[in-house]
Amino acid sequence: MIVKVDSGGQVYTFELQLTTRRASIAADVNHNTIYKPYIDVTPEEQAKVAKMFDEAAALEQIEKRGLNNG
Repeated sequence: MIVKVDSGGQVYTFELQLTTRRASIAADVNHNTIYKPYIDVTPEEQAKVAKMFDEAAALEQIEKRGLNNG
């Protein structure tokens, strides 16, 4: 979500991201090892990170469905 705030006649624009702790951690690890590899990892470790990222997203969807049904 993009948010604009006027303070003292100056407009500031922010990007607001709402996420769960699990999704945030998964995104950070994915970002720092695969998307922009700040951390050197082996191809096997990259595959594990990609799998973890996918599993975290799947868990978020499962839990969301459970909350909507209960």
